[in-house]
Amino acid sequence: MQRLFTASGTACSTHASHEINQEPQLTVPKSIAAHELQASLYRLLDHLTQGLLLLGEELNVLYANPYAYLFLQELLSHDENPQQLPRCLVELCQNFLRESDNCDKTLLMDELVTLQGAVLQVQVSWFWVSPLRKHLLITLVDRSIVGQQALWFDQQIYGLTDRETRVWQLLQNQASYQEIAHCLEISLNTVKTHIKNIYAKRRIPRKRSPVWVPSQFHALNLSQFVYQTGNET
Repeated sequence: MQRLFTASGTACSTHASHEINQEPQLTVPKSIAAHELQASLYRLLDHLTQGLLLLGEELNVLYANPYAYLFLQELLSHDENPQQLPRCLVELCQNFLRESDNCDKTLLMDELVTLQGAVLQVQVSWFWVSPLRKHLLITLVDRSIVGQQALWFDQQIYGLTDRETRVWQLLQNQASYQEIAHCLEISLNTVKTHIKNIYAKRRIPRKRSPVWVPSQFHALNLSQFVYQTGNET
């Protein structure tokens, strides 16, 4: 179901431009050239695991990061032109353009399903380049990647083993103890032991040091993250 929201979450704000001007300004060292800053920002956007898409009011693509290109291809039907935006996304943007004429409508949210069955959370909003110039900003988030990020973080910060991480994943997916045992081919008592250990690690009040992660497991690149269940019991 599509949802439209106001800038404040409840009602239209008539002082939006004034509020924007009151935000703290980012100070960039003078030693950083404009082109260097722009290149750095593009590299940053390219590393995000959410798709970012910037469109003109004619729905022409102005910018798309790698994940946006990937998600756009996955949303295309078999009979659609791969050089054009998917129909489902075009319809969503057209809906936003119609409704956003009313100042109460500033953010459109929906879910789209790819041909592979992945669920994408989509948000459409205005991106103001200047007080008189704006573009459409579309963000696309794969819900499975968000879940992987949270699970990966839990494993790193709480020191969960691979098997405990897999058990924790199934538990969060509402699997019963018996279903976990069947899925991992372990005994019910082993499942209970793993869950007991998981909760013990998560609730022990201890001062933790930040976790350093090797570059090949960088948190911003989890699309290839695979959990190894191994033979641990």
